[in-house]
Amino acid sequence: SNTKLFTVAMALDRFGTNGMFATEWSWNGTPDATGTLPGDAWLLAGGDPSPGGGWAETRALAGLVDALSRAGVRRIQGRVVLRDTWFDAPPFGPGWNWDDLPEAYGAPVTGFHWADNAVSLVVEPGAAVGAQATVRTLPIPGAFEAESSVSTVASNAPARVVIRRSSDTRRFRFDVSGSVRMGPPHVERMAVPNAA
Repeated sequence: SNTKLFTVAMALDRFGTNGMFATEWSWNGTPDATGTLPGDAWLLAGGDPSPGGGWAETRALAGLVDALSRAGVRRIQGRVVLRDTWFDAPPFGPGWNWDDLPEAYGAPVTGFHWADNAVSLVVEPGAAVGAQATVRTLPIPGAFEAESSVSTVASNAPARVVIRRSSDTRRFRFDVSGSVRMGPPHVERMAVPNAA
């Protein structure tokens, strides 16, 4: 916590109270009369910690889409490429505990941030005791892999949900096991290992 105070003081000294981090679009060529861009578009992440005001929803990206529209781009024939090269430093601070890294508060520091670089894992109980529970991820349903072997137990029975994240940063996958009680879903926030 003391480190956070010094970090904020340094940021205020360096950037001032009106400092801004920019996320910008770049592309080669010019959109044609229909607004079609013939090649690729690059989104250059500039370290903004809360694009879209920090909303953990797809509408948080609306400002980025609006910027394309204002530039006359309606369609991109090539790829949309995210460039996350703003920080040239390790993604984790010195002294961070390894067992905190999967937690939402342990998300790595990157040039691209969205929804705090975390995802909500929602474990929905089945319709009856003994039924298989379902797992979904938010804010983008289906964007991340989740394998579930969670069973539904009675609302007054002991329950424990165990979430393990794959150590392979090329695949963002959760293995969820255990049991969940009948009633409201079990929700946990987990860090995204590679936000880009």
